[in-house]
Amino acid sequence: MKLTKIIIKNFKTLFRSKSSALVLILGPLILISLVGLAFNNTSTFLVNVGYQAPEGNELVNSYMSQIDTSTYTVNRFDDINTCIENIKLSTIHACIDFPEDFEISNNKVNEIKFYVDQSKVNLVYSIVDTISKSFSRASSNLSVELTNDILSVVTQNKGGMLEAKAEIDKLIEANNELKEISNELQRDLNTIVIDTKEASKSTGSLNSLSEDLEDNIQDMNQLAQMLVETGLKLEDYGIPTNEENWTDTIETLEYYNEPDDENHKNEIWYLWNDTNAIRLNLMTSVTSLTGSVTDMIDDIDAAKEKQTKVKDTLKEDINPSIDENNEKANEVKDTLSGLVFLIDNIEVSDAESVVNPITTKIETVSSEKSHLSFLFPSLIILLIMFISILISSNLILMEKNSKAYFRNFTTPTNDSLFILSTYLTGIIMVLMQIVIVLSVATWAFDAPLLQNIGMVSLLILISSTLFIFIGMAIGYIFNSEETAMIGAISVSSLFLLLSDLILPLESMPRTLFEIAQYNPFVLGSETLRQVMLFSVGYQGIKSHLWIMIGFSLVILTLMVIIQQIMKFLYLSSFSRKKVKINKKMNVKDYFKINNEPVTDLDGLIKVIRHMSDKDFKKHINKRNNIISKWVADVMKNVDLSEKIKDKKKKEDIIFLLKRAITSENEKDNKK
Repeated sequence: MKLTKIIIKNFKTLFRSKSSALVLILGPLILISLVGLAFNNTSTFLVNVGYQAPEGNELVNSYMSQIDTSTYTVNRFDDINTCIENIKLSTIHACIDFPEDFEISNNKVNEIKFYVDQSKVNLVYSIVDTISKSFSRASSNLSVELTNDILSVVTQNKGGMLEAKAEIDKLIEANNELKEISNELQRDLNTIVIDTKEASKSTGSLNSLSEDLEDNIQDMNQLAQMLVETGLKLEDYGIPTNEENWTDTIETLEYYNEPDDENHKNEIWYLWNDTNAIRLNLMTSVTSLTGSVTDMIDDIDAAKEKQTKVKDTLKEDINPSIDENNEKANEVKDTLSGLVFLIDNIEVSDAESVVNPITTKIETVSSEKSHLSFLFPSLIILLIMFISILISSNLILMEKNSKAYFRNFTTPTNDSLFILSTYLTGIIMVLMQIVIVLSVATWAFDAPLLQNIGMVSLLILISSTLFIFIGMAIGYIFNSEETAMIGAISVSSLFLLLSDLILPLESMPRTLFEIAQYNPFVLGSETLRQVMLFSVGYQGIKSHLWIMIGFSLVILTLMVIIQQIMKFLYLSSFSRKKVKINKKMNVKDYFKINNEPVTDLDGLIKVIRHMSDKDFKKHINKRNNIISKWVADVMKNVDLSEKIKDKKKKEDIIFLLKRAITSENEKDNKK
């Protein structure tokens, strides 16, 4: 039972303030609504892509046409370095560099380079993956086109080869026919036989007889010479000595038949018989030779006839067939030459070039390699944001809830001085913590801080100022520390969730994306990233710097207005408060505001200001002055009590009380 009452009491305390109740209920609701509105979509990223490529290259156009221009803004650059500089300034998310001789050919590597900012770890891989998929589709289409070209040539080659095969079949058939004709001619030629053996024998016999006859003639010449030498002169007997007609010579010798010449006659007769025998044999051989020659002539005639037949066959059958076959062979040759020409004209026949016509390479524009280096700028701004907002809002609420808060409105100090002092207090505390964090990060993790220390320091100062002003504004709006703490955390969380530290801003709808770019956390982290990772100078970040300075001035102006409004509401609230004066109670309980006893001079001034004239005259007069008595008994300030006792006007008493408060403050400062 007690536990339930305590819980109920806690809820009453928690919801006693309307602003606290609104922050507790509406804060998370607004936060989740804004985050849901920002990221509850299925649209792809809003990405700006730049590319550099040779003019009029159809292959480049085929690749770039694959990029979805509804979600990607494509920009062309003449120089890849200009595109890279735009990446560093976050105006371009990725750059595509096409080679100058970007074309598909055998044994040629076409490498497309992607330049990305690796520090945007939650976006860079999505961009590369999306563009790579788009280019993969283009590469697939290109591979299909190249494959179709090869298959088309193969199909044409198949048709040409089938035609060539048909022609070759005809050639084979024609050659077989020629072979049959050739075999037949060969058989006819084989039947041609010219027998020269008998003629050779007869010729041999004739040669032998001719030699014998020549020998006999020589012997007869020698015998005639002998007859001359012996004085026998055949001419004297009227005997002819013509060597060409020895038969008549011998017959004449037989007619004379002189005994003295018997020996010569016998010799001549012997020679005659021998010569006559040779003559008979010679005639026989001539007759035989004549027959052999006749047979040879017949054989030669038959051979001539077959030769004529072969010539006619060659002329009428074989030669036309050979010409026809040559013509068909030339047609086959032309067909094969055409097929070879088609194959030679295939632009890409290398398997690697067909399968992977394009290769990609990812290049980073930052020289840093560690993930901490990429996240370090965002972490620094995150630290600055939470520390600045929480500390500054807490400082304001501590001052508002202090007992001396009312004195701020009663002292002659300018209100702007309180704002400046709160700002300087916050900036000193923030810078102290940032210096410690940066020192440790630089020493232990080699964070890229010292590369551009001047711009880094300036940016940290401006970012801290902006977030301190936001925290101070939150402190002036809310009245309780708990509510201000919840509000500060809610605002910081909203800035964080609507940044690109968790999800890319490019995944938001375009309208919210344009708004989120002016998120103070986004401005600070993006600018610090450019300064620390890319050493961007003032010219590159001046737009962001002036936007942050402008936000700071606007928030400062609003903060001053809110302070004045809250001051007015704070002071005017006493007119609505019920002031009770009860002399029957203890002196310390004389004065109450909303049933709460007044415990200090500030509260007493509030009571006097809002006391009606009737009550003032009733309780403060010559006979009775409860204010003087309260000061003496509660505040233990007799001197002040004596001074108040003689005063009859509100203004005089309030003046004495304010002077006493100022004196107490001076004493406290001296201590």
